[in-house]
Amino acid sequence: MHTEITALSNDGLRLAQSSDRDGAERQLRQALALAERHLGADDPMTGVCLSNLGDFLGQDGRTEEAESLMRRAVAAEERLHGPEALETAYALNNLALVLRRAGRLAEAEALYRRVLPIFERGPGPESPEAASVMNNLAQVCQHSGRSEHAEPLMRRVIEVFERQRGPRHPDVAVALNNLARLLEDSGRAREAEPLSRRHLRIFQEHENETGRPHRHKRAAIAAYGDLLLALGLDRRRAQQRIDDLLLGREVHELPDPASPAATAPDDAGPAETPDFDRLSAFADDAGASIDDQNALFRAAFRLNEWYFVARGELPDVRPYVASNPTIAGGAPMVKAFTDTRRLHAYARENALTGPEGDVQILALPVHTILFTTADLETQGVTHIHFNGDAASHGFYIPLAQLPLVQRHLKRLGLVPG
Repeated sequence: MHTEITALSNDGLRLAQSSDRDGAERQLRQALALAERHLGADDPMTGVCLSNLGDFLGQDGRTEEAESLMRRAVAAEERLHGPEALETAYALNNLALVLRRAGRLAEAEALYRRVLPIFERGPGPESPEAASVMNNLAQVCQHSGRSEHAEPLMRRVIEVFERQRGPRHPDVAVALNNLARLLEDSGRAREAEPLSRRHLRIFQEHENETGRPHRHKRAAIAAYGDLLLALGLDRRRAQQRIDDLLLGREVHELPDPASPAATAPDDAGPAETPDFDRLSAFADDAGASIDDQNALFRAAFRLNEWYFVARGELPDVRPYVASNPTIAGGAPMVKAFTDTRRLHAYARENALTGPEGDVQILALPVHTILFTTADLETQGVTHIHFNGDAASHGFYIPLAQLPLVQRHLKRLGLVPG
């Protein structure tokens, strides 16, 4: 019975990472029902099933039921192991996460402060477990408007992770990013820059060593790019700095903004950024000409990459697909974006972010895009819809016409052959 329940629960967790949320919930609920019926409320497996279903519901915003399940898991661990046991601490930490997602920061903070001494006595004050709780506590303090309390905790988390997991571990990168965002939000963007830069470099080194991009890498590129723009770099210089970083080239400290070098004119000038809203408005106008259409699609096909909200886990990562009843007759469309800013806006508007507001991004090279779209067509997708956030109607192309459009632009010399 333990084996059957474990298989059901694991299958539910796997489905939770895909688009089949209904299937995931069915499996997780079935696992819990079997555990309660055959193993009893105090069996450790029942506690695991309570926590798994509670976490799933908490991610979906069903806080009331998620909290009830998590409190039952805490009560079971307390009965089995006592209020100061590690098992109880793990259950309390899961409950705190549900409360934190629900915006009940004071209640979450109280639980984190109860849990932290248990981990410091158990695995130890230098353990990754204790550092993870410190990180959660720091996030609560920051979102409660107490950055002065959050900052020393974040710096302590970085120190522990560096010692325990090494200075180039992805967990160190995440901790660096948390501190960088706090500094940036506190008006200390120049202090944040080396942290954000190192955050991105760790993810690139991880990809170089493993051959697999880290799921936070694209978000790291976007965050570092936004920070560079906030520090006054134009888009061309910011992109060059990011490219150098990703290619392992030496990246120098940014000059002081008061120095002559920092204020000198940029001879090359900023790179042209297509205004896709303007181009798509012209192309969609009743009096649009073929030249208006060519200008829009030329700008799209001259991009290096198109960006998609990613769904699934490696190696089965795929672009997010949705339909809009007002566009293309409600046909299934893959949602594409010409920049990550629009992608993040769309993800926030449609609740496609993770529990920390993160978005998994899939960037596909435009020169190989036809291979990807051919696979999408076999899944019933009929269109590719660009930049369809709340601020823009965007534009779309039937998938079947993509190769025709690309050949047409090449024939006119508007994109490289």
